[in-house]
This record gives sequence, C-alpha cells and structure tokens, in this order.
Amino acid sequence: MYTFLIVSSVLAVFITLIPDIFPYCSCCRKKKFRPFIKLHVPVSFKLWYGGYKSVCRKCCRKYYINSIDDLNNVLRLKKYTEAKIKSEF
Repeated sequence: MYTFLIVSSVLAVFITLIPDIFPYCSCCRKKKFRPFIKLHVPVSFKLWYGGYKSVCRKCCRKYYINSIDDLNNVLRLKKYTEAKIKSEF
C-alpha cells in the first residue's frame, strides 16, 4: 500500500518537473537535457513548457545570444525572414 503511494507521488513530481528537466530550445525547437541549456528563464506563470524561454548552448554560440533580449531579436528576425521567403513563392 505504501509503496503504491510512494511510487505514485514520485511519478507525479517527475511529471510536473519535466519542463525543468527537459526544456526545449526556443531557437532550434529541440528538447534537450538541462545541462545543455544555457538560458532558462521563466516568462509567465504557466505550468508547462509555455512558462519558460530556454536556449541551448549550441544556439547561443551560433546566434550570439547572451540574454532574453537577444533571443527576442533573433526570433523576430527568424519570423521576418520566414515571412519574406513565403511571400516570394
């Protein structure tokens, strides 16, 4: 009886902490293990992946991202270029 309660509580804690253990990179959209993430900042009070902005180390080096403002600029430029490419075709 007690083992079931312990296992279920550990499982519930693990499920709620998945966004902190395996955040996804906002640039490359890949889920990565937490040590590979350089920036991991809460931006809202959402409980799941929408509450954090994260950037992996590879994207930080590739796009020279050191802060959330740099990330917002990169995402804005990516969106602009994608819209520009779609409008040409």
